[in-house]
Amino acid sequence: MTLSKTRIGIAGLGQIGGSIAARLHADNATPSLLGFDIRTDLCQAAIKGGIVARIAESEAELVNCSDIVVMALPISEILSFMTRHRDALISKLAVTDTGSIKAEVMAHATRLGFRNFVGGHPMAGTEKRGAASWNPDLFQGAVFFVTPGKVTSQQAIAAVAALLSQLGAHPVPAEPEKHDRIVATTGNLTHLLAYRLLEQYAAIDHNGVDTSQFQGPSFLSATRVAHSDQETAFQMLWHNRENLAASLRSFIDGLDEAAQALESGDADRFRHALYGSREGVNL
Repeated sequence: MTLSKTRIGIAGLGQIGGSIAARLHADNATPSLLGFDIRTDLCQAAIKGGIVARIAESEAELVNCSDIVVMALPISEILSFMTRHRDALISKLAVTDTGSIKAEVMAHATRLGFRNFVGGHPMAGTEKRGAASWNPDLFQGAVFFVTPGKVTSQQAIAAVAALLSQLGAHPVPAEPEKHDRIVATTGNLTHLLAYRLLEQYAAIDHNGVDTSQFQGPSFLSATRVAHSDQETAFQMLWHNRENLAASLRSFIDGLDEAAQALESGDADRFRHALYGSREGVNL
């Protein structure tokens, strides 16, 4: 399946949505690419940069003038977008999203009766924001999880597969609940720790010392994602809160063990708390 005559509409022109548009534009994959965002600066930048053919005047126009609709929005906005435009979306060739949480989104699509919905989650992205974050090569070789529903049509699956192929992504089927449980540790927990580490750094008694000089590569790497969009990060974590809470509790248990070992001066116990089952193993 090719996209050359397929009208694609991208709702949300942040890093993910803008980068999808940039790649499709760079490959001249679809001449009628349509975009929409509530931020006028992103819309203006998209037109100026030529990554979309035009900006829709409303969400409704974007949906009505598209065959494939991509919702590159925060989780709560994906859910509300699907609800608001259910009647129009349900007749499209395919509808997909880029949200990092899949179980809630897929359950909502099922409740609404979508047979053309394929959930998606690209394992790509950086802490950059706005038009400066758009990168046509962002998805090249990246894992892109796909979660079609039990009643999703083969036509919709094929359309989304063609889109991901155009992006250069590597599609990987995933079961929504398992996806969210694993991402709670590999994505959600790391974001939470990064934000909390920055908070702890901010609470240090500087006492006239320029503490930025003490930010080594490990600190900067560990806190990189805490410079990403705060609302998007909040929604990503909040909508997976049960899985995140379980992952966080396990992590806290490990930290408690390490703290007790440090306080008691037990080197062997601390070594085990530090490495656990990986002690003596270089991965």
